[in-house]
Order: sequence, then C-alpha cells, then structure tokens
Amino acid sequence: MQTRELALLQDLVGGEAGMELSRAEVYAVENRLTRLAQAERLRGIPELLNTARAGTSLRQRVCEAVAVHETRFFRDEAMFDALGEHVLPGLIARGRRTLSLWCAAAASGQEAVTTAIVLRERCPHVAAQILATDLSHAMVERGRVGVYTTFEARRGLSPERQARHFEPVDGGLRARPELRAAIEVRQLNLAGPWQMQSSFDVVLLRNVLVYLNASVRDHVLARIRQVLAADGVLVLGSTESMPSDAFQRFTIGTTTFYRPAQEMR
Repeated sequence: MQTRELALLQDLVGGEAGMELSRAEVYAVENRLTRLAQAERLRGIPELLNTARAGTSLRQRVCEAVAVHETRFFRDEAMFDALGEHVLPGLIARGRRTLSLWCAAAASGQEAVTTAIVLRERCPHVAAQILATDLSHAMVERGRVGVYTTFEARRGLSPERQARHFEPVDGGLRARPELRAAIEVRQLNLAGPWQMQSSFDVVLLRNVLVYLNASVRDHVLARIRQVLAADGVLVLGSTESMPSDAFQRFTIGTTTFYRPAQEMR
C-alpha cells in the first residue's frame, strides 16, 4: 500500500471508528481490503478508499474489514474463574437480585456465551442479562445465531461443556436456548454516539483500547464510567493498562479488574 493510501486509510478508520493503525497492521489487512474492493467491483484499494471517503456506506465496511475479530471461548480462563468465583458472588452478596453485564466488542459472540456459561455454572439462581455489542454487522449476525464450528467450539470448551451447553446443528454446535435467551446482541460503534438505558454491574472491554486513538479511548472510558454501577467492575484485556484515573485497580489472583474511583463519582 502506498503512503497516500496508508494515510487515507488511517484517516478514514480513525474518523469513523477511532481506530489507530500501525504500518504493520495495515499490511495485515491489505488482503481483506482487496477482497472488499473486488466485491464492490472497484479497481483496487485506492478506488475503494476514495469511494468510502466520499461518504458512502462503504466507510462502515472498510472499518469492519480492518477491525480485529479474534475471539474464542474462555479466552484468558483465569479471568473467567475470578469473575465466577469472586466478582459475581461479591455483587450478589451486596444485594443484587439481577445482574447486568455488557460485552463490548464481542465479535462473533464467544465472549458473551462464555459469560452466560459462567453465570449458569456459578450463579444459577440469579437472573442475568448480557448485552453483546460489536462494530461489525456480520459479527453481530453471527452472535445472534449462536452457531459455532467444531473447531471454534474446541478452542476453549471442554467436551463436557460442549455437551452441557450446546446442541448439534448443521454447521457445528449451537448455544442452547437458555444461554441465547440471556444475551441481547446489538451493533454498536464505540467511537460514535451511544446511549445505554441501564446501569451495568460488569463491563468487559477486553483487547479494545489498544486499537483506539487516545481521544476516542478517553471518550469510551468516560462513557463507560457513566453506565457502570458505583460498585461495578470493568475488565480490560490481560495485556492492557488503564490510562484513566477515573478507575481504581484491584487484583484477584493474577487478574486485574477495575472499579469506578469513588471520589470522582
């Protein structure tokens, strides 16, 4: 990709979704952008980016092609152990009759399904609702269907969990109805305007901040602080650090969690 196209792509995805790309990351998505250009019958990446810049619906699709959708069941299992053994029971002990959780940047839904499994296994008598959002319309549709290939299921799910929480269907395994009923899936661009109608007990924002520019990262964290309960918990990726003093760090075992800084509320 030429320097001009690189700058145009960075400007486009930065303005639309707040994404910040290194040159190495841009090279990694060239094939995806080329396939998108071919699907749109455009003459390569330069025409694709110029057309998207003109304000067409292609802008969203370019962002979706660039976004990282890596996910798997029980990714960072130590975090889910701490969530199920300590965080959720702690919230229930403080009087929660229902739990509200948000999986932001949920990709094709494995994180939300994993969270639903943890709730059923660890807190079976507490009602819970999980909101799963993602930038990509295609990922959102996959999450709503809840069907995963055998390969995807084997990445993180034991045979026992596959049998207990999934049912065989054409194409692989589908999360059982009781799991799907606990999950609402929506399309959401974190960098754009958004409103949440409820306060969340737990927000999982894992492996997202690292891809956002500083201004959008600050905007997202400020908004999350507004919708997170005063004693709620924010989860980042295992290699991410907190750039905001609006949250206080605490650890359970080897896992870092965050809660709203009380003096700032």
